[in-house]
Amino acid sequence: MFVSVYSVNYSQDLYYNCEPITEQTYSVGQNPNVYFDWNISGGGTITSGFGTNQITVQWNEIAGSYNISVYAIENGCFGEISTYSVSIEECTEASIFIPNAFSPNGDSFNEYFKVAIDGAINYKLTIWNRWGQLVFESNDPLIGWDGNYNGEKSQQDVYTYRVLFSDSYGEQSQFGFVTLIR
Repeated sequence: MFVSVYSVNYSQDLYYNCEPITEQTYSVGQNPNVYFDWNISGGGTITSGFGTNQITVQWNEIAGSYNISVYAIENGCFGEISTYSVSIEECTEASIFIPNAFSPNGDSFNEYFKVAIDGAINYKLTIWNRWGQLVFESNDPLIGWDGNYNGEKSQQDVYTYRVLFSDSYGEQSQFGFVTLIR
């Protein structure tokens, strides 16, 4: 006798904007003549639905990869095992430090305005002068502004910056001011 193969479906992603969804529903096609045997390879506990085509799993918030497997038993015959992989990732917030002043005067201290950032992707730094003119732009957090614009030293003044980046929580933006000291 042939037993159908069922694919595992799920109700939602385990994380939405890094907020954990600890309870998740998984299901396979419905067949009243079939007993479904579910198994989880750690990381969670089946809280309801044993033997049915739909289970609810209470997940631990421990990062790792886990498998949910189900096989169908119909009239005493075992079907093929269907497996679905679940990945629980740690959410990390980028750590960022933005100085409020720098002095590109050749003394080897504070020569660049550079954002110290860790755990971010899609980084972009833009700096404008008081007239709204873009004086610096970089997509590399290792490259800072040396206080020059079009090959000339910019005047001592207060400049506006914007840092855009993404982390586990999504797109982030920080605005502020930096003082160039000559």
